[in-house]
Parts: sequence; structure tokens; C-alpha cells
Amino acid sequence: MEGESLFFDDTFLHEVWNNSDRPRVCLLLDIWHPGLTAIEREAITALGRVMGQFINQGYTPPWSTNGRIFEH
Repeated sequence: MEGESLFFDDTFLHEVWNNSDRPRVCLLLDIWHPGLTAIEREAITALGRVMGQFINQGYTPPWSTNGRIFEH
């Protein structure tokens, strides 16, 4: 697909490979599912904050928009 763009949902288990001799570039974006309501997004964000308190003090959920970086 040289010169073309491809958009796909990577939440499904999948494999990817590059059989060419050229570099492959991917831009990964975390976006909200359009079917989620504002209340559902708020609940997921709150859940991520609570999980962060128990999992790792540096944890930031992938859907966070506060600019922090995931730290191990």
C-alpha cells in the first residue's frame, strides 16, 4: 500500500510484519470509542486513577490526556 494510509483497530489480537526492505512507520493514537458516553469516559478515567494507586505510583492509563508518561 505504498503511498496510502491504513486505519485499523489494534484492540483485537493481531500480528504485524514488514516483509519489505523499506522502513515501516506507524502512528499510534489512543482515542475514545465513539459509542462511549461522557459518563462512561469519566468512569473509565476514574478507574484508571484508582488502578494507578494500587498498581504503580507512576502508572498513567493509556487513555489519559494529562500529558504524563507511563513509568515502570
